Amino acid sequence: MVAVQTYEPDAPTPSPLDRPAEERGETDISSAALAHIAEGVAQEVPGVHGVRSNGLLPIGSDDDRPADRHIRASADVLSRRRVNLHVTVGVDYPARVRWVLDALRRHIIERVEGLTGYDVARLDLEVAELRRVSPRRRVL
Repeated sequence: MVAVQTYEPDAPTPSPLDRPAEERGETDISSAALAHIAEGVAQEVPGVHGVRSNGLLPIGSDDDRPADRHIRASADVLSRRRVNLHVTVGVDYPARVRWVLDALRRHIIERVEGLTGYDVARLDLEVAELRRVSPRRRVL
């Protein structure tokens, strides 16, 4: 006599992604990650650049490598998915600093909130340097 076994697959296990997002829980983002995101999105704004991490250039020096410049940010995570940010940048001169900072503020808030789901409760912007941008040559 030969025994015959038939295979019947189990019912498929539902994926967690089949549930609505609000039922799947929350992801906490560290303050270091939020600061890194703020640094990245600040670079997207025209007229904004990083600041030298090792101090100012000596007078008369023009050794200014972009690799030595970084936008710096810190973040304090609050309760209820809110965050306070402090971002230190340099601004190109002779740009209108207030306009650049207004654009930077709007951009950081919009992008950080959109990427993370955290509300930006407070955003402090610090301009650590103004960097002269050489005027473009106009050829007539």
